Amino acid sequence: MIEAMNLSKYFNTTLSLEGVSLSIAQGEKVAILGPNGAGKTTLMRLMLGLYAPTSGHLRIHGFDPFKERSQSVAHISFVPQLSPPIRLSVEALCAYAHQTAKTDIERVATITQRMGMDLAPVRHKAFYTLSGGMRQKLMIALAFARHSPIILLDEPSSNIDPAARRVLIELLEALDGSQTVLMISHRLEELSGIIRRAVTMDLGRIVDDRAL
Repeated sequence: MIEAMNLSKYFNTTLSLEGVSLSIAQGEKVAILGPNGAGKTTLMRLMLGLYAPTSGHLRIHGFDPFKERSQSVAHISFVPQLSPPIRLSVEALCAYAHQTAKTDIERVATITQRMGMDLAPVRHKAFYTLSGGMRQKLMIALAFARHSPIILLDEPSSNIDPAARRVLIELLEALDGSQTVLMISHRLEELSGIIRRAVTMDLGRIVDDRAL
């Protein structure tokens, strides 16, 4: 499902990842842990095809995420830590997600409602003008409103209130056993019973990989 072999990434002369090898099977629920600057987000961005690795190789569902990005991301739902400044209206963004990824728009509305956010009053507003918490709730809803084989989450609960975090946990608990989850988090205690494996990174390397 996700295969990284001896993966390294430099930004000019700055080393971000060094010799990372990681295999994640279908249906695994994995947390990536480690301090700031450990390389966690760089690894996830490589999986999304946003960067090309300096060396080594990476495959997502059999595809090279940089060279075959459209095929690779078709299998991925993603929630970033900070949402991008999308200028589309909320309504247009949801329509685009439906057209390109078969996202269930009714489910988007249901999830945001559960998180305390009513889409109707903001549907004509530009996404980037929403509060940080509202943007994050919508990104979470868009990710979970399609049945992707792989869900990548980069600190998804960092900008939402405790009640919305509980809904996120419920969404994770409701996933079927076929969906793979890879989640960067500093809240491992909240994920007890969901996450079954913890991969710890530091200084661009994997320093621990254990079942929970």
